[in-house]
Amino acid sequence: MNPVMLLGAGPGDPQLLSVRGKTVLEMADVVVYDRLVSPILLESSPYSTELFYVGKASSAHSVAQEDIHQLLIQKAREGKRVVRLKGGDPFIFGRGGEEAMALRAAGIPFQIIPGVSSAVGVPAYAGIPVTQRETANSFRVVTGHVSSAELPAFGPPRADETLIILMGLSNLREVVASLHENGYSADMPVAVTRFGTTSEQTTVRGTLMDISSRVARAKLKSPAVIAVGDTVNLRDTLAWRERLPLFGKRILCIAETSEQMRAECDQLQEAGAEVFPFALERYATVSDSCEARIASVLCDAATMQVTIIVRTLLGAKALLRVFRDRRTYPARLFRLTIASASEGVIAYLEGQGVLPERMGEPLGSGHLLFGGQVFSESGGGMAPVEGTCPLTLVEYRVGGLLPLRSWIENKEMHPVDAVVSYAEIAVSHLRRQEVWPFRALELRRASLSGKEDLIEELCKRLVWTNVHATDHGNEDRCDALGGIAN
Repeated sequence: MNPVMLLGAGPGDPQLLSVRGKTVLEMADVVVYDRLVSPILLESSPYSTELFYVGKASSAHSVAQEDIHQLLIQKAREGKRVVRLKGGDPFIFGRGGEEAMALRAAGIPFQIIPGVSSAVGVPAYAGIPVTQRETANSFRVVTGHVSSAELPAFGPPRADETLIILMGLSNLREVVASLHENGYSADMPVAVTRFGTTSEQTTVRGTLMDISSRVARAKLKSPAVIAVGDTVNLRDTLAWRERLPLFGKRILCIAETSEQMRAECDQLQEAGAEVFPFALERYATVSDSCEARIASVLCDAATMQVTIIVRTLLGAKALLRVFRDRRTYPARLFRLTIASASEGVIAYLEGQGVLPERMGEPLGSGHLLFGGQVFSESGGGMAPVEGTCPLTLVEYRVGGLLPLRSWIENKEMHPVDAVVSYAEIAVSHLRRQEVWPFRALELRRASLSGKEDLIEELCKRLVWTNVHATDHGNEDRCDALGGIAN
């Protein structure tokens, strides 16, 4: 029986997932995930993976905890590789201990894979260290959530300690009252950070005396992390996330394959953007009619010249998959020519042992002369070349877009600010399927030269505002305002 993996997803930024966590996600048969887990992490799992949402919002649980236990047990007994993907760290107010005990009682093996807790990750992204020499020699993590009418008891304050309160925003006034009752001074620095480590990160700072009113004016809602202590004042010097050029921007990158955009997505994230890399290869499969069509082409290649023009990486992969499934290799078909004008496609085919003919753009130009039958592949769409027959090699499973789309349309998040397209054919296909929920700045990657040009263009055309309130003394609120660039 495979062990159930209790995996910490971190506080929101998908780049904070551990290497071990990424490995188990890539092998998962079943993923049971929480509300605040980034959909980008779900993209790491195979397309065939069963996804079960069991998220909990404040006072609103989609699935009872006991039912989650039974789901994990059931799927493990089916022999599935189960990943329980939890926000933050499984053992820090994540009920991971309860789930591990339920698995142990049922005789199910499990492993714990730690995650970056919001207790330290969110303050770090807000520029608030939880410890600092000569300021805070220790920190304490407590919950502000109470299941009864009693106020949370935080104990007496320590001058050299930072207090981190999780799940306390909905009870903020009660939390503040309890801190006062336990001896915390009215001028104690406090910071509340909502949606830390994401594009929605917003920090409101004040003191115990006025933090409740400041948060109310800012209309902050859960989830949020509360930091109490003198290290909060270091935010003036150490705040870094909000200073990045693309902070607060949500950018969707659409390409045929992940290889096309991986390096630039990393660079966009380094510039502060929250990036959604959407690779259509995950949702592509060889079309039902394609194998019969390819079989016919291969038969023709035994007696006459046949040329297949490959335009996309998806098409190249689909074509070679058909060859492998039929145990036929292009090198053995002397009358078959595979041609492409795409450097990426050519490099991929050469890496697979296929030497395509190089041709110019538009298709059919250059020194390559076609004879016999000519087919033009178009990566899921029809793009006939004059005098040729269009060949659709791949089709898309449109339903696979739904987890990403529902996340982007979530009313708690501001919309996508920009769409960077690496594949016009792919974008056109999504539009035809009526799964295009985005009203945002669109950039065609092919129209820009280098990586620096992409970031510079996004910075120039996206509109954002950093608001530093000055009417309430030490309040410091940074907002990322989404907009549409015309």
